[in-house]
Amino acid sequence: MVTKTDVWQGLMDRAYDKWQGTGWSYERFLLNLDSVERKAVLLGNFNHQTCNGGLQQWVDNGYASGGGAELLLVLAEIGTESAKKALKIAEGVLEHVDLSAKKGGFGEDYWLESWVDEEPPACYDEVERLTGEYYSLESFEADVEGYLNAQVVN
Repeated sequence: MVTKTDVWQGLMDRAYDKWQGTGWSYERFLLNLDSVERKAVLLGNFNHQTCNGGLQQWVDNGYASGGGAELLLVLAEIGTESAKKALKIAEGVLEHVDLSAKKGGFGEDYWLESWVDEEPPACYDEVERLTGEYYSLESFEADVEGYLNAQVVN
């Protein structure tokens, strides 16, 4: 099901426009957003990265360590059934992530477990399972759009 996300995407576009040409780190970028823009970016990076390449991509590109702890608070605030499921999924992934790591982009090591002899960390199987759970969420995008729309109106 494709969900129209005009408010969500508009907030993300506005946020990323603020970042252009500043030279800010991702962390500084987030700090310079208003509350609703920040929530839209955290939710958007979680959703877009996961839908594009699974939860492993969300971690490997540094978004989990760069905002994962705050994402949990936002998911809890949304409070819908799909957001509660997404919260459990994100919590499950973040158990395996070094949240103190600075977002350095793709190629940095954000996992608590290391590769050994060309073998990925054992947690990858669990992350893959959680990715499947995330893909089965039916109303998450619509719930986020509604939540952000209410934030903009208020």
